[in-house]
Amino acid sequence: MKIVIFGAQGNLGQELFYALESLHEVIPLSRFNVDLRDFAQVNALIKNLSPDLIINAASINEVQKKCSKKEEELVFQVNAVAVENLAFMAREIGALFVQISCSLVLSASKNKSIIAKRQARDLIGKSKILAEEQIEKVFKKEKKYLILRTGLLFGDYGFSVVNKFKRILKSAKKVRVIEDVCISLTSTKLLADYLVDLLKPIKSKKNFVFLNQIEQACFSDKFSYVDLIEILIRKMGVNLEIKKIKANSENLLAGDFSLKNTVEIFDENKLDDFL
Repeated sequence: MKIVIFGAQGNLGQELFYALESLHEVIPLSRFNVDLRDFAQVNALIKNLSPDLIINAASINEVQKKCSKKEEELVFQVNAVAVENLAFMAREIGALFVQISCSLVLSASKNKSIIAKRQARDLIGKSKILAEEQIEKVFKKEKKYLILRTGLLFGDYGFSVVNKFKRILKSAKKVRVIEDVCISLTSTKLLADYLVDLLKPIKSKKNFVFLNQIEQACFSDKFSYVDLIEILIRKMGVNLEIKKIKANSENLLAGDFSLKNTVEIFDENKLDDFL
């Protein structure tokens, strides 16, 4: 297969490239050689390359809480409007489409009996919701797309919260850790391996359909920051004191929920094995 990866310089993009390059013809693209907001450039590139599969791992994932109107517009241009265009082009040339989304599209609640719905409090989550909705509109009932919702990414490439914590724990004697915030975590290696296996049976993009349109690509176990720090301390063999602190309940990240139309793909794996 010929696969185009947008966002190939990111931590997940790099992991996907190295996992797929020996099995497929993979073309890595990043903001250094293509601007997703330039539809004329993007569309001409896609038509010229004519890929069988487009993977979009490009995204703005962090903004200041009080960002400017211009910054807010940029987030929606990259995370939503550009994604709609990629989905449209994939459908136009008959390619399969995989969108990397995130668990921030789900509403947060301490009530575990509530089924999570698409509802976000922050700018990133709202932009991701719009992207998912636009993809569904573009493909309608065609099962030629897959949305993979990730948690906080960690792996061997680029920045990750896990690697940041490891650096802190190496030199710290005491750490203050939020105990009442749930987090979702995604191993970039595990996700890349999952996509490799998913693509193996594809002989023709024309006849292939994705069984699920949304999959939860994060560990199904529910973790707090304290749980994560305790695992890292044990694995690293360091000895330090943990001071647990409280956070505002509105800071809860998705990870406390289930979703009826979502398939959790990491059920048989344990976070402990990948940290």
